[in-house]
Amino acid sequence: MANLEKRSIERETLLGKVEQDRDKATKELSEMATELARVREENSEFKKKVDELELEVTRVREENNGFKAKIDDL
Repeated sequence: MANLEKRSIERETLLGKVEQDRDKATKELSEMATELARVREENSEFKKKVDELELEVTRVREENNGFKAKIDDL
């Protein structure tokens, strides 16, 4: 009987450890999901800025080509 009680206590201890590990992993996963959402938002903002800069580069190139054409005419 003492052996069964000992095994029962060991299982309860192990269960407690497993529950702690589960809770810790759940918390870490939640934190990671929050961080991932933040990084995705930041990435989206960077992509938007890159698109804006690409449009500006295109505009400046077109303006430069216009200036080159004027210089050639002169």
